[in-house]
Amino acid sequence: MGTYPLIVIPSVINKIILGDIPINPPPRLPTKPTIPTEPKKPDLKPIADFPLLVLMKYGSFITGFASFIIFVINLLNLERTGRFTLLPTLLFIFFGWRLSRYITNKKLDVIIDNQYLESNYESDVENYKTFELPQYQKNVQHYRTLYDSYKITKKRWEEELTKREDEKYKASLKTELITILLKGSKTLIKNKKRIIKGTSEELFLYSLNTHFPGKILTGFSIPVAGEDYLYTPDFILFEKELNLYIDIEIDEPYVGRTGEPIHFIESSDQVRDACFIENNWIVVRFTEKQVYGSPTACCHEIARVVNQIKPIYDWADPSITVTVEPQWTLQEAIQMAKDNSRNKYLPFFNWFSPVK
Repeated sequence: MGTYPLIVIPSVINKIILGDIPINPPPRLPTKPTIPTEPKKPDLKPIADFPLLVLMKYGSFITGFASFIIFVINLLNLERTGRFTLLPTLLFIFFGWRLSRYITNKKLDVIIDNQYLESNYESDVENYKTFELPQYQKNVQHYRTLYDSYKITKKRWEEELTKREDEKYKASLKTELITILLKGSKTLIKNKKRIIKGTSEELFLYSLNTHFPGKILTGFSIPVAGEDYLYTPDFILFEKELNLYIDIEIDEPYVGRTGEPIHFIESSDQVRDACFIENNWIVVRFTEKQVYGSPTACCHEIARVVNQIKPIYDWADPSITVTVEPQWTLQEAIQMAKDNSRNKYLPFFNWFSPVK
């Protein structure tokens, strides 16, 4: 259960009032560019001599040639056994030829692989010289620019931290930030309908105009988003310098002529207040008993709310306070209507006047 005076401030504004003033995070140190790696010469494969295979190749050719000579001699001597030396001759010659082809192909493979490695190396060197190095140099220049900017930004950020240790600067910054937030408040609409005033509203209006001359508005409304009706405050304190609107309400426990309970905890007042809060208004609610019995103290309370944003009213005295009253429930409002509790603090209460 809350108490009166009931002061509702938008959370984003209240955080700033309480000193939670946002600050940008510290600047981030730019990342140094990576130096490109210069291509390394490839390790070329040596062209092997294959000595054992070469020996076998020549051995096969020599053996085949010797076998062929034996074959020819045997044929010339008309020996029948000579023809049997032809097959080994051919086999040795074929084996020697295959070894020769194998050795040649292996050497060619190594040569081709080496040519491929050399070609890639030359291409990498060309890319390194024509693209990677120039790009790195550009990145270095860009990094230096970013680093210079980083040093300036960091210095300003550190200076800002130092400034915020000064209470006067914090107060000025707080006012500046809240004023920026308040710029988006909705435009007021003049309500052409006849507004029924509560019994004590005319009395409190005199006190408000005395303490806040030229700043109190009545008969103005703000539109409700997505709805076709308006909310009309009892009074509006408009601080033009800050573009600050304060909805000032006087809450009675029941309607004078009907006894209908109003402004109880379970009522729709919170929904109504939320509409103003979303529009960055401040809502201040007093009970009828408070404004009737202590109108000056209520004005001091309002002035202290404004001074939390900017110290405009040096006459606001923290020792002049309003007696705190609890909010009432529906059942309590019904009982107060039965007891005619408003008659106890409004001696001239007129049941036949157009009151709330």
